Amino acid sequence: KNKKINPDLIILLGDSNSVLASVPLKKEGYKIAHIEAGMRSFDKRMFEEINRTVCDTVSNYHFVYHKNYKEHLINEGMNPDRIHVVGNTICEVVEPFAHDLLSQTKEMSYILADVHRPENFNSKERLTNIILYLNMLISKFKVPVKLLYFPRLVKKIEEYEIDLKEVKIIPLMPYKGYITSVYHALCLVSDSGTAQEEPAFLKTPVIVPRDFSERP
Repeated sequence: KNKKINPDLIILLGDSNSVLASVPLKKEGYKIAHIEAGMRSFDKRMFEEINRTVCDTVSNYHFVYHKNYKEHLINEGMNPDRIHVVGNTICEVVEPFAHDLLSQTKEMSYILADVHRPENFNSKERLTNIILYLNMLISKFKVPVKLLYFPRLVKKIEEYEIDLKEVKIIPLMPYKGYITSVYHALCLVSDSGTAQEEPAFLKTPVIVPRDFSERP
């Protein structure tokens, strides 16, 4: 019950705030490994960019998704012998669902939109232009646009008094439902990181309303 845990290696994945635990753990003398290392947008407005850069700095081993990420780390002075290109873990998450989906005929009867980054909803001009663009897609492709509900997004739409016009807000959904919706969409408009990876696996085009992206 009171046995001290003394791991040989502590492995952290991703770029959420939890990876910042790598700093005090490193100070305590533990060895750190980071999965999703080397991912860079070079946009310090992103909390995720700060988190992953800090975690990479103190990590002893780096597991990267792509050869580009290895190059980023080498340019930052990391030891190439401790950088391992292992592929993207999102593939293992999507694959069980994709196996069945890829055998189905795509519906392509709607466009799915996911806008939740502060760089987009904290600017009235940017958010207004995104909604305008979504309505242009409706007019061009003659299909509805379904915009996923995020509380901060909806709050800003109301605060800015933006007219959604033909864009419909829909609730968030469980992962299986989301992946199914992505597969059957004509395209995805998203500022999410993993939403640039999952559609590629499912052969669904994605439009990215961001200034910079860490995905190649």
